[in-house]
Amino acid sequence: MRKDIIGFLLVCFVMCASFFGCSATEAEKMAARKRYPDRFVQRTVSDHQGQPFLSITCEYIGRQPYEGYATRVPWQTKEFDFYNFRFENLTRHKITFITKKVYQKDARKGRNGMAEAETILAEFADFSKQPDSDFDRLEPLEERKLINRAFRADDNPSDTTATIVLQIQYLDHDYTFNIRLHDNI
Repeated sequence: MRKDIIGFLLVCFVMCASFFGCSATEAEKMAARKRYPDRFVQRTVSDHQGQPFLSITCEYIGRQPYEGYATRVPWQTKEFDFYNFRFENLTRHKITFITKKVYQKDARKGRNGMAEAETILAEFADFSKQPDSDFDRLEPLEERKLINRAFRADDNPSDTTATIVLQIQYLDHDYTFNIRLHDNI
Protein backbone atom coordinates (compact mmCIF):
# COMPACT_ATOMS: atom_id res chain seq x y z
CA MET A 1 0.00 0.00 0.00
CA ARG A 2 2.81 2.41 0.89
CA LYS A 3 4.49 1.82 -2.52
CA ASP A 4 1.25 2.75 -4.26
CA ILE A 5 1.04 6.07 -2.39
CA ILE A 6 4.71 6.88 -3.09
CA GLY A 7 4.21 5.97 -6.78
CA PHE A 8 1.08 8.10 -6.96
CA LEU A 9 2.85 11.09 -5.35
CA LEU A 10 5.83 10.66 -7.68
CA VAL A 11 3.54 10.68 -10.74
CA CYS A 12 1.74 13.79 -9.40
CA PHE A 13 5.07 15.53 -8.80
CA VAL A 14 6.32 14.77 -12.33
CA MET A 15 3.04 15.97 -13.87
CA CYS A 16 3.07 19.21 -11.85
CA ALA A 17 6.69 19.84 -12.73
CA SER A 18 6.01 19.34 -16.42
CA PHE A 19 2.95 21.64 -16.38
CA PHE A 20 4.37 24.44 -14.25
CA GLY A 21 8.12 24.15 -14.78
CA CYS A 22 8.25 24.66 -18.56
CA SER A 23 5.67 27.27 -19.36
CA ALA A 24 5.35 28.59 -22.93
CA THR A 25 5.74 32.15 -21.72
CA GLU A 26 9.27 31.44 -20.47
CA ALA A 27 10.25 29.95 -23.83
CA GLU A 28 8.79 32.99 -25.62
CA LYS A 29 10.70 35.37 -23.36
CA MET A 30 13.94 33.60 -24.14
CA ALA A 31 13.33 33.67 -27.91
CA ALA A 32 12.03 37.25 -28.09
CA ARG A 33 14.32 39.79 -29.75
CA LYS A 34 15.07 43.22 -28.40
CA ARG A 35 12.68 45.89 -29.67
CA TYR A 36 13.91 49.27 -30.93
CA PRO A 37 10.93 51.65 -30.67
CA ASP A 38 13.06 54.60 -31.82
CA ARG A 39 13.80 52.73 -35.07
CA PHE A 40 10.24 51.69 -35.89
CA VAL A 41 8.63 53.46 -38.86
CA GLN A 42 4.98 53.49 -39.90
CA ARG A 43 3.88 55.36 -42.97
CA THR A 44 0.62 55.66 -44.88
CA VAL A 45 0.69 56.87 -48.47
CA SER A 46 -2.35 58.76 -49.76
CA ASP A 47 -3.43 59.46 -53.32
CA HIS A 48 -3.82 62.92 -54.87
CA GLN A 49 -7.32 63.16 -53.31
CA GLY A 50 -6.04 62.40 -49.82
CA GLN A 51 -7.34 58.82 -49.67
CA PRO A 52 -4.88 56.36 -48.04
CA PHE A 53 -3.98 53.43 -50.27
CA LEU A 54 -0.70 51.97 -48.96
CA SER A 55 0.50 51.23 -45.42
CA ILE A 56 4.19 50.61 -44.76
CA THR A 57 5.79 49.38 -41.54
CA CYS A 58 9.56 49.07 -41.04
CA GLU A 59 11.01 47.52 -37.90
CA TYR A 60 14.71 47.45 -37.07
CA ILE A 61 15.74 43.98 -35.89
CA GLY A 62 19.42 44.57 -35.18
CA ARG A 63 22.87 43.87 -36.58
CA GLN A 64 22.10 40.18 -37.09
CA PRO A 65 19.43 38.63 -39.32
CA TYR A 66 16.64 36.49 -37.95
CA GLU A 67 17.80 32.91 -37.71
CA GLY A 68 16.20 30.50 -40.12
CA TYR A 69 15.95 33.04 -42.96
CA ALA A 70 18.59 32.87 -45.68
CA THR A 71 20.62 35.96 -46.44
CA ARG A 72 23.53 36.48 -48.83
CA VAL A 73 24.78 39.48 -46.90
CA PRO A 74 28.22 39.04 -45.27
CA TRP A 75 26.99 40.32 -41.90
CA GLN A 76 29.64 38.41 -39.92
CA THR A 77 32.49 40.43 -41.52
CA LYS A 78 30.81 43.80 -42.28
CA GLU A 79 28.35 45.98 -40.38
CA PHE A 80 24.74 45.82 -41.58
CA ASP A 81 21.41 46.96 -40.15
CA PHE A 82 18.57 44.50 -40.66
CA TYR A 83 14.92 45.49 -41.03
CA ASN A 84 11.61 43.74 -41.51
CA PHE A 85 9.15 45.49 -43.83
CA ARG A 86 5.41 45.12 -44.26
CA PHE A 87 3.55 46.60 -47.24
CA GLU A 88 -0.24 46.54 -47.13
CA ASN A 89 -2.50 47.52 -50.01
CA LEU A 90 -5.48 49.21 -48.35
CA THR A 91 -7.66 49.26 -51.48
CA ARG A 92 -9.35 47.06 -54.04
CA HIS A 93 -6.95 48.25 -56.77
CA LYS A 94 -3.46 47.07 -57.74
CA ILE A 95 -0.31 48.94 -56.73
CA THR A 96 2.75 48.62 -58.96
CA PHE A 97 6.30 49.27 -57.75
CA ILE A 98 8.28 51.12 -60.44
CA THR A 99 11.66 52.04 -58.92
CA LYS A 100 13.55 51.90 -55.65
CA LYS A 101 16.49 54.10 -54.66
CA VAL A 102 18.37 53.80 -51.40
CA TYR A 103 20.37 56.79 -50.22
CA GLN A 104 22.76 56.52 -47.29
CA LYS A 105 24.99 58.92 -45.44
CA ASP A 106 28.66 58.09 -45.74
CA ALA A 107 30.78 59.95 -43.21
CA ARG A 108 33.95 58.83 -45.00
CA LYS A 109 33.00 60.93 -48.01
CA GLY A 110 32.82 64.37 -46.43
CA ARG A 111 32.97 67.46 -48.62
CA ASN A 112 36.08 69.65 -48.78
CA GLY A 113 37.88 67.63 -46.14
CA MET A 114 35.19 68.36 -43.55
CA ALA A 115 33.72 65.66 -41.32
CA GLU A 116 30.25 66.34 -42.74
CA ALA A 117 28.56 63.19 -44.06
CA GLU A 118 27.65 63.08 -47.71
CA THR A 119 24.50 61.35 -48.95
CA ILE A 120 25.19 58.83 -51.70
CA LEU A 121 23.02 56.62 -53.89
CA ALA A 122 23.77 53.17 -52.49
CA GLU A 123 21.22 51.12 -54.45
CA PHE A 124 18.97 51.56 -57.49
CA ALA A 125 16.41 49.17 -58.95
CA ASP A 126 14.09 49.67 -61.93
CA PHE A 127 11.45 46.95 -61.55
CA SER A 128 10.13 47.41 -65.10
CA LYS A 129 13.55 46.31 -66.43
CA GLN A 130 14.61 43.91 -63.70
CA PRO A 131 11.69 42.38 -61.77
CA ASP A 132 12.13 41.58 -58.08
CA SER A 133 9.67 39.20 -56.43
CA ASP A 134 9.77 41.25 -53.22
CA PHE A 135 8.49 44.23 -55.19
CA ASP A 136 5.97 42.50 -57.43
CA ARG A 137 2.66 44.24 -57.90
CA LEU A 138 0.56 44.37 -54.73
CA GLU A 139 -2.81 42.86 -55.42
CA PRO A 140 -5.97 44.34 -53.85
CA LEU A 141 -5.91 44.09 -50.04
CA GLU A 142 -2.62 42.13 -50.18
CA GLU A 143 -0.10 42.25 -47.36
CA ARG A 144 3.56 41.44 -48.07
CA LYS A 145 6.33 40.98 -45.52
CA LEU A 146 10.02 41.31 -46.32
CA ILE A 147 12.24 39.70 -43.68
CA ASN A 148 15.94 40.51 -43.08
CA ARG A 149 16.38 43.40 -45.51
CA ALA A 150 19.96 44.56 -45.00
CA PHE A 151 21.44 48.04 -45.28
CA ARG A 152 25.16 48.73 -45.00
CA ALA A 153 25.96 50.39 -41.68
CA ASP A 154 28.80 52.82 -41.16
CA ASP A 155 31.36 52.18 -38.43
CA ASN A 156 30.11 55.34 -36.71
CA PRO A 157 26.39 54.72 -35.99
CA SER A 158 25.60 58.40 -35.37
CA ASP A 159 26.22 59.08 -39.07
CA THR A 160 24.24 56.12 -40.30
CA THR A 161 21.10 57.12 -42.15
CA ALA A 162 19.22 55.33 -44.89
CA THR A 163 16.38 56.76 -46.95
CA ILE A 164 14.42 54.63 -49.39
CA VAL A 165 12.72 56.47 -52.23
CA LEU A 166 9.98 54.40 -53.85
CA GLN A 167 8.11 55.25 -57.02
CA ILE A 168 4.82 53.43 -57.41
CA GLN A 169 1.81 53.54 -59.69
CA TYR A 170 -1.74 53.51 -58.40
CA LEU A 171 -4.86 54.13 -60.54
CA ASP A 172 -2.81 55.52 -63.47
CA HIS A 173 -0.97 58.04 -61.25
CA ASP A 174 2.69 57.87 -60.25
CA TYR A 175 3.63 58.60 -56.64
CA THR A 176 7.10 59.05 -55.19
CA PHE A 177 7.71 59.02 -51.44
CA ASN A 178 10.53 58.58 -48.92
CA ILE A 179 10.96 56.19 -46.03
CA ARG A 180 13.63 57.35 -43.61
CA LEU A 181 14.88 54.25 -41.85
CA HIS A 182 17.13 55.44 -39.08
CA ASP A 183 19.08 58.38 -37.83
CA ASN A 184 21.15 59.04 -34.73
CA ILE A 185 20.86 55.64 -33.15
